[in-house]
Amino acid sequence: MKFRGLRHVFGFTYVQWLKSKSFKVATLIMALILVLIALGVNFIPLLGDGEGFALGAQTTGVEEIHLLDKSETFHLNLDFLEDLDITVHYIQEKDLEQTRETVRQSDNAEILMLITKGEDGYKILTERPESSKKVSTADCARLNLLFIDELFNSILLSGGLDEDILELTKTPINHAITIAGQEEQSPMRQAFNHIAPLFISFFFFMLIFAYASTVAYSIAQEKTSRVIELLLTSIAPLAIISGKILAAFLVSLTQFLVLYIVSVTSYTLAAPFGIFGKLAESQAETSTEATALAGELNAALSGIDPYAGLKVLVVFLLGFLFFSLISGLVGASVSRAEDLQAAMQPLSLIAVFGFYFAFFPRIFDWENNGALTAIANYLPLSSPFSLPADIISGSIDNPTFLTATAILLLSNILMLALISRVYERVILYTGTRLGIRGILKLF
Repeated sequence: MKFRGLRHVFGFTYVQWLKSKSFKVATLIMALILVLIALGVNFIPLLGDGEGFALGAQTTGVEEIHLLDKSETFHLNLDFLEDLDITVHYIQEKDLEQTRETVRQSDNAEILMLITKGEDGYKILTERPESSKKVSTADCARLNLLFIDELFNSILLSGGLDEDILELTKTPINHAITIAGQEEQSPMRQAFNHIAPLFISFFFFMLIFAYASTVAYSIAQEKTSRVIELLLTSIAPLAIISGKILAAFLVSLTQFLVLYIVSVTSYTLAAPFGIFGKLAESQAETSTEATALAGELNAALSGIDPYAGLKVLVVFLLGFLFFSLISGLVGASVSRAEDLQAAMQPLSLIAVFGFYFAFFPRIFDWENNGALTAIANYLPLSSPFSLPADIISGSIDNPTFLTATAILLLSNILMLALISRVYERVILYTGTRLGIRGILKLF
């Protein structure tokens, strides 16, 4: 029987890997990272709350402004400074030099601001203390921008523009670009489609390659320590590699489910809004802008295909099996522990190539990256990292998904055929490390 003892190998390996410190530490670290990400996403709407975000109300360190206004406008409205807790002292031109020297030597959070009108237009000059740590250049720059807006409004009103017309000119004009026939996507959805694939590709690369390498190291360790010879007296060779691959997959799936539960739970519990558009309306401090932004984020998440999780799981299973079979064969091809690192280098290069081939077309939003993305989805070396990203972002249709999955499945069948032919011979081989040619000769 080719798979005699499979259940024992699988059960023992699965339990031992779950108990290992590396599994516990890695799961804990990744869970903490996901919690921080989920909390950060939930606090994004707070960045757009009221005038604090738009005007930097919570960041300016200025407390007093000595203002010399020579703009010759009569409608300069500085009421916004009250919201910033800034006091304005109007000065005359005869007091300018004395005030300038006072501000220069001051240790307080005060500045001097001059608004003048010349032949080339208006100018706002802000002078800050020489050594004061309470006022930064950035604080002055933010105030300059605020004064520019108010000065522009004042100029228009002084020229006879009606206030209602002025408010009308402030109406925002939005623009968007989309492919003909496709539904327009919100900025949040567009950002999600760019960021999520990059994160997902990296996550699946780390998960697949880490556990596939674990299979190789486990088999190599048992072979170099001669434990494999004892195991082969009661367990079939194919049962050893099959049991370890199944155990590694279930361990990785366990870790994935734990991280998924942690991320969903942390997202659900992180106020000010819940999952899929259930806003926390009881929080009165949440502004209209924050609520709208939260709604866009929830709409982006709710727009994911409900069967996306199942599709991603299928791709993950096939990709994990593909790289694990190669890793198991690599681990069985060495007879000394010091040869394993060299034997793993070609596999590492192949996996890294597949990852970057799936990763880079999405980083550089090339106009003609459709061909590169299609190749990445169909190539077995890159499809385990490329397909999940496109599934989550909704940029792949069902025929393409089925075709790419069928190619990956066929690649696994071919790899299984190779493994079943040569593994029994490779596992008993003792001598110099077998290369690709040596393994193919056994086939």
